[in-house]
Amino acid sequence: MDWILFIGAYWVVSFIPGLNMTLALSLGMALGFKKVQPLLIGATASLGIVAFICAVLGGVILSLNPLIFRIFMVICALYLLYLAYKMFKGSKYNLNQNANLISKKMLFYQGFLCTVTNPKAWAFFVALIPPFLDKSDPFGIRLYEIIAVMMIIEYINLVIYALGGSALKKILNQKAYILEKASAVLIAFLAILMLFGKF
Repeated sequence: MDWILFIGAYWVVSFIPGLNMTLALSLGMALGFKKVQPLLIGATASLGIVAFICAVLGGVILSLNPLIFRIFMVICALYLLYLAYKMFKGSKYNLNQNANLISKKMLFYQGFLCTVTNPKAWAFFVALIPPFLDKSDPFGIRLYEIIAVMMIIEYINLVIYALGGSALKKILNQKAYILEKASAVLIAFLAILMLFGKF
């Protein structure tokens, strides 16, 4: 197995701004780095679960039945639209005092749900993981090494985004909400593309 190739490919894909990184950035601005840790942990934990499921199933169900995958994509897109709406309104993601009322449990749940409902993660893992598994022992130690490496990379990237959000809050102060609304629009755009089957 070429670890350099695997790590390089996954790091690039993980670091590209997506739902998880956008949430880490905006909530890093709203709450600060320390308080946003449950979100990062939830997102990382669910990534490990998604990666494991994709490795075990090997994409068999999704590849054999495109309709199931399409239904999954639509459900995920609708959830992203809802999340974008809530972020744009600023109900619990705004940079005012109400942001501090978000519980650790809710942050963990939000991070967990964002990864589990991210179709790009599922599709990418289905395509990426199987070629790197040990063909003679697909459920052996290599599978767990791959998942561990992916979780470490994901957490590091989430930390980078959350720290960036925390720094932006200090720099931009009350004007940082503009970035949050822009992120909400970007998420909504991605959701619409998903609804129309563009990716």
